[in-house]
Amino acid sequence: VTAAGFSSRMRGYKPLLKWQNSTLIEYQIKTLFDGGVDEVMVVVGHNYESIKPYIENSKASVVLNNKFASGRATSIIEGVKFVSTDTTSIMILGVDQPRNSEIINKLIDQHSSSDDLITYPSFDGRGGHPIIFSS
Repeated sequence: VTAAGFSSRMRGYKPLLKWQNSTLIEYQIKTLFDGGVDEVMVVVGHNYESIKPYIENSKASVVLNNKFASGRATSIIEGVKFVSTDTTSIMILGVDQPRNSEIINKLIDQHSSSDDLITYPSFDGRGGHPIIFSS
């Protein structure tokens, strides 16, 4: 989960915005695990100290991206550095793109049952998130 940015277009810090009786970060972590993801890493940067307790109270891991001001790609690069060597697929999802566990599970099933290197949901012919990459 990428959650390192400034949230500059929002009136609050995105990861801690309220979403379905919790915060966005808590919702994302829970639905990823409920949807069948084996390991969740949250890449943080800006305002790291305020989000840290929410991640530490879960089964997710924290990855600190000190280069977050240079864009989302730096968070993806940092996160990939910590992926286990036996990982077969990587899912990338922004903290501000909540998906329910059914969508996560369906996407994992679709990716697992195909030979595609990249899987993503689409609506009206437009690609969306999260994206799964074979490693």
